Amino acid sequence: IKTLIHEMTHQHLHSKDPKEMSPEEPRLTRNAKEVEAESVAYTVAQHYGIETSDYSFAYIAGWSAGKDTPELKASLDRIRTASDELITGIDTQLQILQKEKIAELDAQPAKPDIGLQTETANKPEPEKKSVLKDLEAKTPKPREPKASRKPKKHKEETR
Repeated sequence: IKTLIHEMTHQHLHSKDPKEMSPEEPRLTRNAKEVEAESVAYTVAQHYGIETSDYSFAYIAGWSAGKDTPELKASLDRIRTASDELITGIDTQLQILQKEKIAELDAQPAKPDIGLQTETANKPEPEKKSVLKDLEAKTPKPREPKASRKPKKHKEETR
């Protein structure tokens, strides 16, 4: 998952053609791009409780070796913004999927006891509960086995 987020970050932040970029936009080195992508991947993974510290810190340290503090600070805003955008996008999609699943479950007819579906169809919720209680009361309870009853032995067992 972390690698997928890392690659999504490259697509999100680093896929612009340099010819289409404004002169104010920084031209990033490969090292800077890798630091940003892994930092965003780490941040997003941490948000969802996915631990990537061991890998991510070593990866970031390797790609940021020899960088000046101002260059690293310049990446922080892009890292923060990209992390926020990815988390917001993922959360939005999760909410959509949850709503769809709930709607799907609500649309499925219940697998009721005999006659329940026809008796409760198109009835308001309190009335459905009343029908359910009535049916529960009318449904015979399974009989308890008698404690004194012993299982029958087959002829071969009695010999």
